[in-house]
Amino acid sequence: MNNGFAQQPRTLYLLCIEYLCKNINQFCSSTKSDPDKYSKKNLTYKFKDTSIRFNHTISEDLLEYLSNGDKLTNSTLSLFNNKQTNIRKCHIKNALLSKDALKAVLKNHRISELCINNLLCDSQNSTITISDIVSSLSDWSLLNLYHLDVSRNKSIFNSILVNLGNLSNLTKLNVSFSSFNNLYLDIVCQDLCNLEYLDMSATKVSDIRPLINLKDTIKHLYMYNMRASLENEIIQVIIKLKQLQTLDLSCDISTKIFSDMTMSLFDVNELLNALELNILPKLKYLDISGKLKVKQESLLSFINAYPNLKFLGLALTNANSFDIFSPSMIVTGETTEAQILSTLQTYKNRQTYLQKALYNLFIITRNYKETSAEILQNISDVMISKLKSQSIQLAATTCVYNLTKQNMYQKAPTLLLTKLINTIITVMLSFPDTLVLQKNCLIVLCNESMLNNCIYNKLECIKATLECLSNFKDQTTISSSIAICAQVCLNVIFLNYLNPNLVELI
Repeated sequence: MNNGFAQQPRTLYLLCIEYLCKNINQFCSSTKSDPDKYSKKNLTYKFKDTSIRFNHTISEDLLEYLSNGDKLTNSTLSLFNNKQTNIRKCHIKNALLSKDALKAVLKNHRISELCINNLLCDSQNSTITISDIVSSLSDWSLLNLYHLDVSRNKSIFNSILVNLGNLSNLTKLNVSFSSFNNLYLDIVCQDLCNLEYLDMSATKVSDIRPLINLKDTIKHLYMYNMRASLENEIIQVIIKLKQLQTLDLSCDISTKIFSDMTMSLFDVNELLNALELNILPKLKYLDISGKLKVKQESLLSFINAYPNLKFLGLALTNANSFDIFSPSMIVTGETTEAQILSTLQTYKNRQTYLQKALYNLFIITRNYKETSAEILQNISDVMISKLKSQSIQLAATTCVYNLTKQNMYQKAPTLLLTKLINTIITVMLSFPDTLVLQKNCLIVLCNESMLNNCIYNKLECIKATLECLSNFKDQTTISSSIAICAQVCLNVIFLNYLNPNLVELI
């Protein structure tokens, strides 16, 4: 489901999907799957209208929306039987499910793409493993599954792999942020001979020599924050992977994985020199973000050897300040606005990368006279994706103020401003006890013209400002909160005067 910002209202289709998911009990009936037991976990759902037949697009979007809204349970998952729904691309995340409930869905659909992330088993003494998932697939799915994503599952590789070889046509595998290790990599490289895409970022792999078995097929290789990416021995493996188009060796030395290691084990300049001498003819994407002491001459020689390079990741390195990059190349970093935008778009789940980029963006935008819709959109996306991160919100809200102060906001699309103001209100309600962040949000909202001309949740806005007024007693907070509440109330009164029916919608 594509919910991206396109300067257009949400379609009627998406509104219907949202309404159905939020009011699922109105459209479904429930029965006890086990007559001897009663609990919410023991209910089986089915649509009241037995004539309903959803095509694969609607079925997949319903499943994804329930999953994204933390509404996917054993009961709601039972809706997706093969008589009323059709699933080809199955996306499940942040769910607490039983093995039987998961198997009932996987076994009865012809699935070609399967993404299961952050999955928990509802049995206290059991976990759902990769073997459980593969054995739950139908014969058709085993033969035709081409994409498997089991990332961000801590315990999924706690069993011995015995059946991964059944996925003979798998070309894309994502096991990042899991307990995937050397043993499993060896099995994968022996059994999945058609694999083209492998993401094993932040796993326990320390020896990548088995990848040589995939030297004729592997095209996209991601090894962010991996211990193996610190060793010089990986260079001898990488230069043999002649089909590589994408190579990610980036890292974040502030994370725990590097707490017991020294970065001197890996010299990124040796990698650049080796890639210059041993050309990977199809390489278009290289990410060495986080690596230390990149030499300008080594990087320049590498760039000259790869004229078709489209992307170069240099976030958190000294190299993004070098003046050697082609305008057509996407470069991540913190030196220029273009680099910062690329960083915000590329590393949505990397806290340190985002925080550094937003800090530098605040410095760059302090003297801006006009706003940038593209920058505001990317800041808003980061704020939503990192809603629980106080440090990200502190940096992001200062950038928003720089780009919306006075009348600068007027050139931004209305729908973007609506999204931004509602996000600011959500941040205020999420961190009610953080004075500095509350002040940042208040200074953004304390814009009479923007409050009058934009559409936003006025009730939540008043609620957030009154809560702030109640929690803090400094003069700046009091005056800003009162000004915002007064302006929003005046706006509601004016709208009511124009059309009394509008108040019911506010």
